[in-house]
Amino acid sequence: MSARRPTPVWIVTVFLVSSCGGPAALRYEEEVEHTRGEAVHAVHEERLRQLMRELDRLRDERLPKALDMEVELQRQGREVERVAQAMAESAAMIAAAAPARLDADERKEFLALADDLRRRSEALAMEAPTLTPAQRGARLAEIDTTCGRCHARFRIPGGPDAER
Repeated sequence: MSARRPTPVWIVTVFLVSSCGGPAALRYEEEVEHTRGEAVHAVHEERLRQLMRELDRLRDERLPKALDMEVELQRQGREVERVAQAMAESAAMIAAAAPARLDADERKEFLALADDLRRRSEALAMEAPTLTPAQRGARLAEIDTTCGRCHARFRIPGGPDAER
């Protein structure tokens, strides 16, 4: 059985002071006091100044970009609103000009698709300014799907609008 050596008092004291030594700022000040001269403290102080200058620079760079982005999103919302409203008006005219070659069931389907296009376009026109870009994109995709369904079903192959 070996004899156990007692732990030196200074080790216990350092452990207790470092783990229970009060707020971090006080522990930092105590550590700086025990360094060799002011050089270490000056390095930390200069580093903090440098980091604050970088943060200020980044804040100044990003703030105008954030404002510009908000202005651009509002402009896009108004533009989508304008185009969607025009699309709703055109969809109403599409229904009035249903091709004469359609039988009763085809005419009913054509009018339903034109009405769906009109309703979706009107809804987008009303909501566009408040929607996020992702929400606008989803609504535009729904409108595009409605257009595609009608074109796939009723467009005359080789006709004047067949390129779309």
